[in-house]
Amino acid sequence: GDSQWLRVPVIQSASYGGDWIVSFTLIFFNLAVEEYFYRAYSWYKFRLEGRFEKKVPFGKLSPEFYIALLLMLSGVWLYISEFPSKQNERGGFRAGFVQPDFAGILKWRDDLARENLKVVSRLVLALKDVGVDMIALPEAATPPKWPIIGTPAMRRTMENLSRQAGVPLALGNMAWLEDSMQSQNGAFVIDPKTGLEEKYYAKTKLVPFGEYVPAWASWIGKVVPVGNMKRGDSFEPLEIKIRSTPMKMGCMICYEDVFAQIGRKAAKDADFLFVCTNDSWYGREGGAWQHAAHSALQAVALRKPVVRSSNNGLSCAFDQYGKMRPTTTLKNADNTAWRADSPRPARTFEISDARGRAIDPETLKPKRPSPMLDENNSIYFRGAGFADVPLYSNFDGAPSFYAKHGDWFVALCAAFAAFGCAARLFGEKKVRIEQSRQKSLNEKIFQLFPSHKD
Repeated sequence: GDSQWLRVPVIQSASYGGDWIVSFTLIFFNLAVEEYFYRAYSWYKFRLEGRFEKKVPFGKLSPEFYIALLLMLSGVWLYISEFPSKQNERGGFRAGFVQPDFAGILKWRDDLARENLKVVSRLVLALKDVGVDMIALPEAATPPKWPIIGTPAMRRTMENLSRQAGVPLALGNMAWLEDSMQSQNGAFVIDPKTGLEEKYYAKTKLVPFGEYVPAWASWIGKVVPVGNMKRGDSFEPLEIKIRSTPMKMGCMICYEDVFAQIGRKAAKDADFLFVCTNDSWYGREGGAWQHAAHSALQAVALRKPVVRSSNNGLSCAFDQYGKMRPTTTLKNADNTAWRADSPRPARTFEISDARGRAIDPETLKPKRPSPMLDENNSIYFRGAGFADVPLYSNFDGAPSFYAKHGDWFVALCAAFAAFGCAARLFGEKKVRIEQSRQKSLNEKIFQLFPSHKD
């Protein structure tokens, strides 16, 4: 299902059955097409061979194909029936993105840790001039050796940064717990007026052998250095003030957006979702794009906008239809991405048409959906950018069907599979009993009439 994340109409059924129903539709459609051609081929082959004259053993009609087509078109119908329009927008906000592009392991060196803080500060302050309402920073945006909870100097540094930017910061960082002598991988909110919010989200789905060692393999920690983080236990959304209006922000860290159940818990009572991740571990191949696909499906399934910030890509925003919003990257005067290697980026020109759509100042055409991109159309770079995140009134009120009922489609498929297996099992048993009975009857007949045995 995640393979279809760029085909927005196709994934709309996720609001009813999650990415499970999208995956089912895709697989079932391919099987149904194969069945359609098989039936047509076999039917004409039998006709040509004259293998039946009076009654066709099966028809050319393939009901599977039409059922699959109906499932596929249902997503398109959902998209059309809830078509996004300016009339449905009830405001929204402008989210800024920061991509420090620092390898995680380098942040443990003092000199590079200080360089990391300098880069982050420049990127954050550069967004002040483009009217952002919040700034999203990735997982472990600042050096993990200086956790924001447990290192007063780091806390003061980030609070001063938010104060200078004049907008709240949503960022991934570390918390050091003195009582348990453990750290937590968390998402935090820093308000420009009140500073660091005491309530934060701690990652609940830790990476085995990276952030913790399973109990059955505890001996590994004695051989190689492995993280021993404390798991979070709350999905309560964080409060963030956007344009002085309190909003609820559900959080997911790193690969947590891959898990539909975590998304459902994070979305409860939330106005939007924040995903902070460090996809630099994937290198510069397809991993970052494949990971981002899950955020798109979460946006559709839960009907919540997703603000996604990554260390070196893919940073962007998805609306409630799972459609990626056009993202503007801060650039130099020569149209190259500004990488915090000069005091300030060039001025950003913004143009919109009569319908309110953002216009690309170079092509004078509506901007296409995209994440932050550099001059080579690559997501892997250091920089900053922003995107406008709309909120649609037609999704206000009740949560989506999937958010309310969960993985009902999986349970339904499991029930059908169990019924099919049971029917096959008992059907074969019935046939064996009938064959055994017939065999016994034949033996009795042969005993009574030996001459008929041959």
